[in-house]
Amino acid sequence: MIRDLSTSIPSTVGHTEFKPLLSSQSTLGRKFRVMYILKNYPQMSETYIKTEIEAVHEVCDVGIVATKRANMPAKNHEPYRYIEDPAMICEAIEEFQPDVLHSHWFHSVKLLGKLARKTGVPFTVRGHSFDSIWPEDESRFRHLPLLSVFARPSHIRRAVKFIEDEFCLGLLTLPFARPRLERAGFPAAKLVDCFPVVDFKRFFDPRPNGTAIMNVGACIPKKRM
Repeated sequence: MIRDLSTSIPSTVGHTEFKPLLSSQSTLGRKFRVMYILKNYPQMSETYIKTEIEAVHEVCDVGIVATKRANMPAKNHEPYRYIEDPAMICEAIEEFQPDVLHSHWFHSVKLLGKLARKTGVPFTVRGHSFDSIWPEDESRFRHLPLLSVFARPSHIRRAVKFIEDEFCLGLLTLPFARPRLERAGFPAAKLVDCFPVVDFKRFFDPRPNGTAIMNVGACIPKKRM
């Protein structure tokens, strides 16, 4: 699913006008181009990224840069380039000429923000659950007004200023995380409630349901397993 971000953010960044992401045409009259800047691609355990890329690829041209090598690479994946050096990533961006940069996790926002500033290409990022959840009530700084900012994890504190930047078009977030992110200082207008992309055809079965339920996920408390 590609969400139209134009209703919640300005349609201009600097002097450049951007069309809604729902359109498959860029402002240059060609197919919309999305460049993914990812860590560990194509990691076998990150099928949510693989599924999203496949969905986006149906309506957009996609380029992929991996900044770290996957330790368990998937066999089937989209073409990608492995580049660690930010300067060389900028060269790849200039070569591909994307309409938007995109990545996953708040930890990637700092790199995306710097790349956007250097290349003039705006960015979006998709947050997940592990990077959106932290024990708000357990920080020793929460009752100290001058130090309350340190009650938030460092990756959240770093991400806020880049999400506030004019080059950030939006932060895709799980709906349950919105209140927490707003309390942390993320602009409400930049938050886009969005569920993960699901390959519906792969899992749809028209046969009658049985009585059993299968729950797949990591065996950790937040997964209720």
